[in-house]
Amino acid sequence: GPAVAAGTLLVASPEAVCIANGLTFALSALLIVGLRFGERRVEARAQSGLGASLLADARRGLVATARMPGVRALVLAGSAVGLFAGMLNVGELFLAKSELGVGSSAFSALVAVYGAGVIVGSLASSKGGSLPELKRRFMLGLLLVAAGLAGSALAPVYASALVTFAVCGVGNGLILVNERLLLQAVVPDGLMGRVFGVRDTLGAWAFALAFILAGGVLVVMDTRAVFALAGAGAFAVLALAILTLRRTWTEDTGPAA
Repeated sequence: GPAVAAGTLLVASPEAVCIANGLTFALSALLIVGLRFGERRVEARAQSGLGASLLADARRGLVATARMPGVRALVLAGSAVGLFAGMLNVGELFLAKSELGVGSSAFSALVAVYGAGVIVGSLASSKGGSLPELKRRFMLGLLLVAAGLAGSALAPVYASALVTFAVCGVGNGLILVNERLLLQAVVPDGLMGRVFGVRDTLGAWAFALAFILAGGVLVVMDTRAVFALAGAGAFAVLALAILTLRRTWTEDTGPAA
């Protein structure tokens, strides 16, 4: 997505990109509107009392996630790093134009490099693997995101920012894929929807808070402070993830959640 948008910005206006993006959502709605999502299951859930309350379903999902220590730590780490990685979206334009002194085309290339990194990180994890391998790649993703954010705060020239953005993108791709592969491997089928619902909810709130936090930092400090804070936060998430998951999903313990 970022890579396509960056390429489009070279030949079209931001307004055109936003309109095209909106049309993709309209197309998605048209494609799924005719799908049948199991009305019989919905009726069965209604008759059994399940799904009667959205808040009750949300509470069940939180309780189910909290009762699995490894899953709980994984979900919290993935959501927390999303908070700090999301700050990049606020600071990247200011970093490019105000700190590094480049134009719109160079900024587009910066976004494209990040998007390409996400693709590389995702493809590198597509083969799956054992639980210890998935966990190691998840941890590597956390490390790369933290290093990319901190490196961007210190980037002296545009070329170095290209490298740090690419590193951050690769880390993001590793996190996204390996976190989901781990959840699919260790969460029981009956709880899969609830756990993923919790993860997506926390991730959405984290991304929203990233804009508020980054905006506040920009008001009182500068762009590089945004990236420095984001990098420090990501390193803290990595340290906590290593601590809480050190005995989980190892060669000895196997697939215990």
